[in-house]
Amino acid sequence: MTSLLDLLADGQFHTGPKLAACLGISRAAINLQVQNARSRGITVESVPSKGYRLPGGADWLNLSKLSGALRRSYPGIDVQLHASIPSTNELLLQQSSGWPDRQVVFAEHQTAGRGRRGRTWVSPWGHNLFFSCAISYQNGIPEALSLRVGVGLADLLYRSGVTGIGLKWPNDLWVADHKCGGILVEVQGDPMGHCRAVIGVGLNLLTPTAVAGQIDQPFGDLRHLGLKPEIHRTLLAGRAARAVIQSAEAESEHWQADFARWDCLRDRHVSAIGVHQTWQGRAVGVESDGGLRLATEQGVQVFRSGEVSVRTNAGL
Repeated sequence: MTSLLDLLADGQFHTGPKLAACLGISRAAINLQVQNARSRGITVESVPSKGYRLPGGADWLNLSKLSGALRRSYPGIDVQLHASIPSTNELLLQQSSGWPDRQVVFAEHQTAGRGRRGRTWVSPWGHNLFFSCAISYQNGIPEALSLRVGVGLADLLYRSGVTGIGLKWPNDLWVADHKCGGILVEVQGDPMGHCRAVIGVGLNLLTPTAVAGQIDQPFGDLRHLGLKPEIHRTLLAGRAARAVIQSAEAESEHWQADFARWDCLRDRHVSAIGVHQTWQGRAVGVESDGGLRLATEQGVQVFRSGEVSVRTNAGL
């Protein structure tokens, strides 16, 4: 980020003369930078005699620290940090060939963040996490990749102090039926041969009040759910990206048992909503390919993530 936004990241008021002196520029230049930040969608508050501030502050990502942390585990990995782009997944999907083994793209802000089934992922500046990992495969995509990645992230968040973390099939991180994260997997190439998975992750750390109303479902913020205060945004981003890569490359035969530990839907009554039909039943785990098993009046039926959306049936 710019030096001005670094100075304002503490959320406190800073006067124009003080900012100008710190940066060695004129007050007019400070005003131009403020206007530029506002034009990019960053909320900069100004109050006469008090100065400027970022309401709620910001915890900007640090590319040097992210690259250093990931390259200790994966030498040569391509790590990028962008201020504002439409979508981290979309940026990686634009690369049609010449894929490296691993790539990670972080963004401070997304203008067109995407969730499952084309939903919008609200992506405010400097608070939550948005990143994508691209992993190349020679012999096809592992089965149930989004569930495997979810297990890795749930385990990380539990170890980071988040209480009650769980997984809602097929790709949500949940606490008490409130979404605090999501996973979007998209595939390039031949899913049965040479290909790569682009795995997008969004984690709610501390959603600003100004954008909370844009989210159309119950959600939770990890900062309010026990995330250890010493785990700053850059540290969590690096650890989360490492967890995604490790999960995507692991050849675990026990992932179903691992998933069961975090399964938020197991033994709950749910609705599986398709294009033309809705099924009611009790969730009873997942198949080896990641399909959801639902005990219905007609017996156990299996649903794949592209076929249905799942809602819990409160009170049943």
